[in-house]
Amino acid sequence: MLKEKHSFLFVLQILKSYLLQITLILFFSYLPIVSFAQTGNIEIIRDARVDTLMKRYTQVQRDKGSIEGYRIQIAASANRTNVYQTKSQFYNLFPDIKSFVVYQAPNFKLRVGNYRTRLEAFNDLQKILPKFNGSFIIRDEIKIAEL
Repeated sequence: MLKEKHSFLFVLQILKSYLLQITLILFFSYLPIVSFAQTGNIEIIRDARVDTLMKRYTQVQRDKGSIEGYRIQIAASANRTNVYQTKSQFYNLFPDIKSFVVYQAPNFKLRVGNYRTRLEAFNDLQKILPKFNGSFIIRDEIKIAEL
């Protein structure tokens, strides 16, 4: 009888140990879900001068009438006639994309498109490259009215 009691107590102690381990595992596996589930409001604190600068920048851009954007440069040459011939060829192939001839001494440059982002310019560049090898994207001032 005494031996049965000890074996029963031994089994009971092992079960308690397993139960404690299972409880701890369940508790700690559930804890990250509960402790990191955050709710509430986010308050952004910033200097009032930031708003003033943003308003001033917006006003300057409106007054200037242009913004920093992107264009695709198709050709550059000291020979004006060659650049205008390239412009004509470009217009025949892509009539929906606006083109510009810019003079920056000593070269005339053919630039096309008005793009706010490089990604927009890249999409058209993929269409243009097969016809005008060597074309590339450049940063340029683009007029707001032409967007």
